Amino acid sequence: VGPMVEEVFDKTTYLRGEKRVPQSLFGHRQQQQATLNVKADDLAAPGVIGRIFAALGEQPDAAPPKRTSYSLSSSYNKQLLEADGAPRPIVLSKSSEGVERYRWYSKYRDHFDNVTGSRSASVFADTQMELMRHSLEGNEEFADLIEGGGSGGAFPDTEVGRQLAQVARVIQVRQALASERDAFFVEIGGFDAHSSLGALGEQFEQINAAVRAF
Repeated sequence: VGPMVEEVFDKTTYLRGEKRVPQSLFGHRQQQQATLNVKADDLAAPGVIGRIFAALGEQPDAAPPKRTSYSLSSSYNKQLLEADGAPRPIVLSKSSEGVERYRWYSKYRDHFDNVTGSRSASVFADTQMELMRHSLEGNEEFADLIEGGGSGGAFPDTEVGRQLAQVARVIQVRQALASERDAFFVEIGGFDAHSSLGALGEQFEQINAAVRAF
């Protein structure tokens, strides 16, 4: 992982402490976090894409563009897209089979409508019901759009290939989604090599093939 605070020329410079280095330099998770926020001297900083999207929403002389971020990771890595003032990421399935739906929605839709359509004396209950209704209906509409389109080409049946096929599906329907500024987070593991770099070439081959198809 390559985040740095300032350039370190050699081992002697590092050992003498003449240069500032990232926090927990040899900590695997900490350096992943520094890669996600691009602030090697502040591991608690929000994600770099999230900060960019938040800044886009604060332009004083123009209406903010519609900003949507998508994550194909259910892990903490989607923090790359998160920051105060940025839209919450939409999590897409890695399977390339579209959007994960609530499987019983069509069967129980009337019940959900009855529950979420009721008004409460509590503003908290009303807010919760509105969020539930918006999430369920929005997810179904989004899934219909994505699954109704194509990826625009053939993608390899690999971890990265399936993820980029999902990204391509979203891009294909960008007009229907009224997209203006979108960000996508895809991931591949297997780079934590301690004693051998034998699999590294295979990882890069997988990435190259998926990017070529994209």
